[in-house]
Amino acid sequence: MDSSILNKVLLEKFELDPDELDKANELVEKHVAKIQRIADFDQLKLEMKVHKKSVGYSFEIKGKLFFPGHMVGSESRDENPFVAIDSVLKKIITEFEHKIRK
Repeated sequence: MDSSILNKVLLEKFELDPDELDKANELVEKHVAKIQRIADFDQLKLEMKVHKKSVGYSFEIKGKLFFPGHMVGSESRDENPFVAIDSVLKKIITEFEHKIRK
């Protein structure tokens, strides 16, 4: 993928080990390619919060997609960070498509 597009992606507070971070980046890149096919965007920002539970962790992902004159956002929480990331990005893509087609 074009590095200028990846420069528009900001991952904040992603507290994952290197292998998990690579997997998260691949997942984000896949969704960014879909977003780019719909229309150009200014920035995609994803923020992770890790919540400690009595057994294990819960990962909260908040995402915002900025594009000319608009912003769409979503959030998700799951024990699997990749499920949460995927869910947020799918919701953002759906909302983005809806706003672009108006």
